[in-house]
Amino acid sequence: MIGARGAFAIVSSIALAFSLISQPAFAASPKAGGSCAKVGQNVLVKKTSLSCTKIGKKLQWKVVVAKSKAPSGLKLPTVFNLPLNFDNLSKDTPQISWLLTKKALEASRPASVVNKVIKGPNVSDAYVRKSNAHLQRAINLISKYWIPDKITSIFFNEKDGSWIDGAIVAAGGDSKNVTPQQQPYSIALTDPNFFCNTGTAQLTPSGPLWIQCLGTNANEDGLNSIAAHEYFHLFQDAFKGAERKVQWADEGTANFFGSVVGIYLGTDRPQDIWLFRTIQRRSLDAELLGFIANNDRESIAGRFKQLESSENGENDYSGYVLGQYASEVLIAVGGWDRFMQLNMRMGNKSSFSESFKTLYGLSLDEFYPKVAAYVVRQK
Repeated sequence: MIGARGAFAIVSSIALAFSLISQPAFAASPKAGGSCAKVGQNVLVKKTSLSCTKIGKKLQWKVVVAKSKAPSGLKLPTVFNLPLNFDNLSKDTPQISWLLTKKALEASRPASVVNKVIKGPNVSDAYVRKSNAHLQRAINLISKYWIPDKITSIFFNEKDGSWIDGAIVAAGGDSKNVTPQQQPYSIALTDPNFFCNTGTAQLTPSGPLWIQCLGTNANEDGLNSIAAHEYFHLFQDAFKGAERKVQWADEGTANFFGSVVGIYLGTDRPQDIWLFRTIQRRSLDAELLGFIANNDRESIAGRFKQLESSENGENDYSGYVLGQYASEVLIAVGGWDRFMQLNMRMGNKSSFSESFKTLYGLSLDEFYPKVAAYVVRQK
């Protein structure tokens, strides 16, 4: 709830850079300014890249000047220093996790789910269409692991307070426990500080239900990420029911999924998700920000331990951010499929800690200091 609450072998390298086209032998070594035979031919001479270019009426070899690198964090690297392990987390770790998620989406097949859409009388149709587009991307990506026969989507805004509670009940949902304060939306909407850019997911006797508040001034990050975030909760709940075991894993993994699937995969612009991460970090509590600023890894590991409980009071929000960082590490090290297997094994048959050790080869207490070292390096 936003604001509310397999094995995959480790690859040895990921190389997406284009290689130079092999060329036939020439009588003389190509050199800058020399004649060439075909536009677009490329050669590498003593570490210098040359391209056959038409200059005026002549075809000549021209030095290919490498483009300057974009500022750190604004461009996905094309070659990664792998393999990664929990003690060898590079600066590219976030981008690796995003790219592996993107590759999983590209490998997925379009999936069809009956989506019953219920709209409040004041909701923007354009917002609904946009949110459902992000939902479809989430459905496609998760369809390998789980797909419901149908779902119900309820959309409302800040003017629909007299309508929303009844709509939730009519759809078979619980209208009373949908906000951090465990209030119905009709009451929450009377609070001037309530931000109508949130959502919740429920399993009902009628099937999966998710609800989104599409406020008149809903920001793009929320509009883009909430559908995927809540659908990930429905996926989790399909395997573990309504039980919430480990708060950082429950909310943090959904936070990763929502931001990457909704924001990054929605635009393919890494700077969008970097900005989202920056904004998230500003909302961390002062104590945790102090731990990070002072490189206090032991205390950060302690916060992860604390976040094994779903009841954390003022520290609850940190689970969203710390859990997203942990998700980045888990995907970059173990791959996308193993990450999904972890989320499918949060139920009653084995504890989360046992499943974690089975999949990743170390205990949670051994993992926390390693991910804490990663957290202090994030911007």
